[in-house]
Amino acid sequence: MNKLVFGIGLLSLSAFMLLGFSKADLNNQSGMVKGATFGVGVVLPMAIGIGLVQGHRRDRKLLISRISNSRLITLRSEILKIAQASQGKVTEIEVISELGIEQAVVNEVLTDLCHQDLAEIEMTDSGLLVYSFPDIQQLPHKHTSRGLLDA
Repeated sequence: MNKLVFGIGLLSLSAFMLLGFSKADLNNQSGMVKGATFGVGVVLPMAIGIGLVQGHRRDRKLLISRISNSRLITLRSEILKIAQASQGKVTEIEVISELGIEQAVVNEVLTDLCHQDLAEIEMTDSGLLVYSFPDIQQLPHKHTSRGLLDA
């Protein structure tokens, strides 16, 4: 927020300096003095102000991206918990009713879980899509595990 406030402040200062520069009587000054005055008084604050405003916008987009990524990770985790409670199989409607989120979001996260090979899509005889989680279905057998090198 400070970047935005300071950026707007510098842009305002630049605008006032431009107004003052346009009304100033610089006929007695050389072109180099006029250029330096214009550069330091108008262009420099404008450039820094634009940089600060753009930096604020970049920071905001990055924050939104982090929030979205964090939300996605949380939704994946919640769906996996629902699948675990349902013996490793869920439908979109079960997830929607449990989490109270939009179908498009649920579909996106379930599709993402399929792309990560954590879920597989199955279909019932009536055409209902079911998302199956083979690793979750194998959890009851985890007590029979042994070392990879054990015979």
